[in-house]
Amino acid sequence: MASLPIPAKMFFSFDLVTYSIKRDSKIIASAQDPPNRGSSGAYISFLIGTDIDINDVLITADDENFNVTRVSYDTYNGKQELIKAYY
Repeated sequence: MASLPIPAKMFFSFDLVTYSIKRDSKIIASAQDPPNRGSSGAYISFLIGTDIDINDVLITADDENFNVTRVSYDTYNGKQELIKAYY
């Protein structure tokens, strides 16, 4: 868990990549992520409230697949605001 320097929503004011979230062979939702990756491993970030679990598959419009292996949360002012889905 890391502490964010600004509210998470500010990261989502840039160009976003849309992902379909696949669980148990079914698309359950879609969500967006700013196109950047952190130094602590390859991850896709989403705003808190997005339903992401280990073993979900995140799929781009270009049919790239990312298997979620771990989930962590970042906070702003002590409140969880960002989900990191590691692949």
